[in-house]
This record gives sequence, structure tokens and C-alpha cells, in this order.
Amino acid sequence: MNITDHKSDKTIAVLPFANRSASEDIEYFSDGMTEGVINALAKIEGLKVTSKTSSFYFKDKHIPSPEIGEKLGVSTLLEGSVQLSGDSMRITAQLIDATEDFQFWSETWDRTIDHIFDVQDEISGYFR
Repeated sequence: MNITDHKSDKTIAVLPFANRSASEDIEYFSDGMTEGVINALAKIEGLKVTSKTSSFYFKDKHIPSPEIGEKLGVSTLLEGSVQLSGDSMRITAQLIDATEDFQFWSETWDRTIDHIFDVQDEISGYFR
């Protein structure tokens, strides 16, 4: 599944990945994950990706998807979460139709921490 199978309007905002770990010290890691995905997606020709500054405005805010999509001018939202435990990590990501407010794709990756960049590449690979 990729975004081109779902929408002809190829616009997306990557919302800040939520820290689902017990420690708030992991916040930098989830923010870095978000930034890495934004950067990877921005390299895809024909895909318009909202800036990090605009996406991070919505961090820790509980606003409905259609409202976020309208404010950012995008048809799709990518949201996710990060959990760390020792050397293990679980990354989840979901694609949300921002207009109709439904999830049309989801994936979970269980890896060791030294494979974080591979996960970022895998997420962006769904858009190629």
C-alpha cells in the first residue's frame, strides 16, 4: 500500500511521533524519528510534505484529523509512536485520510535501536 493508491492529491503532514516509553527522556528520540521521516519523504518527487515547524505545532494537541488537514492544507496525515525498552524499539505508523478521518494503512516495526534508520527508510518506502 502506498499513498498513490489512495489519493491523487499527494500532500502529507508527518505529525510528531508520540513517546510511548516509560521515560520522558526518550522524547528526543521520538522527535528525531519524526524529523527523519519528514526528511526521507521530502526527497520523493511529486510528494508535498509539510515542514517540520508546521507539523510540530500540533505536538501534544488533541485536534481532530480533518481540522489538522485543513489547517496544513494536506490530504494525508502520518502519525506514529515510539516505544523503547533497553535495546529494543517498537515503531508504529498510520496513514490517516485527513478529509474523511479514517485510517487506511498501519504498520508496526520491532527492531533493535541500531536499526532506527532502516525503519525511517521503510516508512518512506511506502510512498515511492
